[in-house]
Amino acid sequence: MPPLEVAELGCVFGYIYEKYTEPYNEIADSLAQYGRVSMDSIPQDLQIPAGCIQCDATDLTMRADENLDTLASMGPIFLYRFLHRESALDRRNLILANARPSLGSLPDICPGSDGSLPLLHPADRSNFGDHIDGLKRFLATLPRSERPNLLCDSYFLCFYDGSDAFEEIFDVQLGSALWRWGYALWEDERLQEWNPPIDYVTAFNCR
Repeated sequence: MPPLEVAELGCVFGYIYEKYTEPYNEIADSLAQYGRVSMDSIPQDLQIPAGCIQCDATDLTMRADENLDTLASMGPIFLYRFLHRESALDRRNLILANARPSLGSLPDICPGSDGSLPLLHPADRSNFGDHIDGLKRFLATLPRSERPNLLCDSYFLCFYDGSDAFEEIFDVQLGSALWRWGYALWEDERLQEWNPPIDYVTAFNCR
């Protein structure tokens, strides 16, 4: 998978994650009010569905990050179904039935401890050398649909010092700190109209 596609998927993931955060926390708080007690101890009319893995009423709070990752990974259709449940109890039960540690996530985008880079792209499509000029020439050969937008160009190489351009892309983890506002998804014309921060540090501070 090319780095750009990982960033695009990451932006979708970040958007969905944000949509879950507030209702998830409300559900977690509604259970945590009973304290660290067995799920069997909460009122009978609020008992959780059979087969849920939560051990006590604080589980959703304690494992929020893991659970939100899992829920976001389930995609937009599940999010739509969750948001359009008619009752708060139905939404709570849907979360309880599906909130669990993630078994899968986005591809690894961090360099290994030995400095090796993630294998996200066929090698013959990334043979542009180690300088930014080679990277720019390579990107210019791509169809527009595969070419990073102007923010990807800026954020992926925000701290470029003239060394290995491909390595720099992964040193900043494909601009993942900014995925939640979806910068990789928009075409250049839309971005120019919106005039977002081009500088990575400025954009990071505006999150």
